[in-house]
Amino acid sequence: MAGIRQLKNIALSLIQERDHAKLMELANENFSLTRALISYLYNPDELICWRTIEALGKVSAAIAKSDMETIRVLIRRLFWTMNDESGSIGWNSPSAIGEILYNIPPLIDEFGRVLASFLREEPFEKGAHWAMARILPLNNKLVYEYTNEFVKSLDDKNPAIRGYSLMILKPLNFSILGEKREILAGDTASFLNYDFAIGDFKTITIAEIYATYKPLTQRG
Repeated sequence: MAGIRQLKNIALSLIQERDHAKLMELANENFSLTRALISYLYNPDELICWRTIEALGKVSAAIAKSDMETIRVLIRRLFWTMNDESGSIGWNSPSAIGEILYNIPPLIDEFGRVLASFLREEPFEKGAHWAMARILPLNNKLVYEYTNEFVKSLDDKNPAIRGYSLMILKPLNFSILGEKREILAGDTASFLNYDFAIGDFKTITIAEIYATYKPLTQRG
């Protein structure tokens, strides 16, 4: 069995190649792969961070088939990195948790509300909004529970937070946007968003989300 250093080197190569099949195979042989992946959430290269987030979702789903408790421990560990007492700042932990929950929807009820508690907590607001945009289409109950929070976020100075909030709200009921509709339709502020289809970043504007965003298949 590979040591953690060797495992980290293998993991980085597979992350960069987006070889999720190999990563999942490796995860089933060695659950310690998740530790190796978490270390790359702190990489200075943002693209590596996001490909790691993507990989964590796939790997966690593979592990969960035989050991769901290991994934629960992993999620709790990621939440711990968002605590001052952890000694580190898990900037990307909200997004990583969101991607794990997206790949394992039964855990959304268990951890979704904890994730939502970081919507107004610096420096996790952006990641928490992205994560909720990722998982809420899979769980209708949480969408309605936090509707007012996301309406407030439409006025945030950060265009990414506005954009992710719009992604959540638009599929619900267009009337919920009220007088903000005209403003949102003309909001040309842009931000970089990771596109899972291509494994890279794409620039998107609030107006584009308003004009083109379609709801995902509803579940939960």
